[in-house]
Amino acid sequence: MNISNIIMQMIELFLIMGVGYICYKVKYIDIKSAKKMNILLLNVTTPCLILGSVSTGEVPYEKSIIFTILLIAFLMYIILPFVAFILNKLLKVEKENFGLYLFMTVFSNIGFMGYPVVKTIFGDNAVFLCSLFNMVFGLFAYSLGIYLFNLDKEESIKFEIKEMINPAMIASIIALFIFLLNIKLPLMISDTFVTIGNITTPLAMMLIGSSLATMPVKEIFKEYKLYPYTLIKQIIIPLLALILLKPILTDPLILGITVVVLAMPVGNISNIFANRFDGNYQLASKSIFITTICSFITIPILCYIL
Repeated sequence: MNISNIIMQMIELFLIMGVGYICYKVKYIDIKSAKKMNILLLNVTTPCLILGSVSTGEVPYEKSIIFTILLIAFLMYIILPFVAFILNKLLKVEKENFGLYLFMTVFSNIGFMGYPVVKTIFGDNAVFLCSLFNMVFGLFAYSLGIYLFNLDKEESIKFEIKEMINPAMIASIIALFIFLLNIKLPLMISDTFVTIGNITTPLAMMLIGSSLATMPVKEIFKEYKLYPYTLIKQIIIPLLALILLKPILTDPLILGITVVVLAMPVGNISNIFANRFDGNYQLASKSIFITTICSFITIPILCYIL
């Protein structure tokens, strides 16, 4: 892992995000077109990125790695709510935002930010491993996540299983079977998946940039509680995980992806849930902005430590 290359690649991602920010400001991208591109990203390019990472049949991983990562992912989403609860208490989060902070801490931006960053640091095939985390993410976000978000609300909130099913989840399951059964897709199909999947990284970063452009910057930086929150979420928690997991996980790739996934910024899903369940969507937006910007510093720091 060449840290100078990682820093340069993270700067490249940051610049692409900056292009998205400028495109929104000069009205090349508006809210309507951003929503459509978001649908394209989630439903087309990301599934192709996942399938393209295994479609050649030459994924250089043992099958035991898959089961190890799935186990880690399940344990992560079981343990993180307790960590998030302690973090809330340390920061003295007010009751009306308690559920939102819990949710933001547990469910990070694996989809939009995770895939591009993991691909940048660990290579194309590692996208498949990241998709396994995202698969478990989807199972927990629309079950445990709904419970956490509405923890202090009196009314009971129901969820439907169909909410867990989406193209990225389906692609992850198909990719898992392709890998386990050693299936090699025809070259034309494989190349198609790879070519479409390659759109994901620049498109995702531009969309993040355009979404940040919708927020009033002056107001964002007045949310002072987010500064210690970001430090703990994106540096201290991943470092603690590294210390605890290093004696157990001998494979540096699994360890590295796990730590990087934990270091991801607050996910866009926090904003979606805040709007859906009458949460503080402004705070969710501010958290996404600050943690995303900071991630371009915190992730290279963690990679250096790794």
